[in-house]
Amino acid sequence: MRFLIARVTKLDMLETSLWTLQRIDMEEEICNWIPEEISCVVVNGEKIPIDNVEILDIEEDIHGRDLVSFMYLGEKRKSYVVRKYI
Repeated sequence: MRFLIARVTKLDMLETSLWTLQRIDMEEEICNWIPEEISCVVVNGEKIPIDNVEILDIEEDIHGRDLVSFMYLGEKRKSYVVRKYI
């Protein structure tokens, strides 16, 4: 009976180790799948990264969304900050 218990314990440990390795692989795959998120402003329907504009002012609307005044190509504009996934 002791032999059987020891064998089951070793099998359980092996299954747990394999499950842990599979879980780590799945977590790495999920992390590789999650796209990078960047903040952008919208100019003529095109999302421009916020790093590419000169920010003049940031305010919030009544819903808490960020509204940015900025200079782009020599023109003063306003846009909400939106997310772009790359």
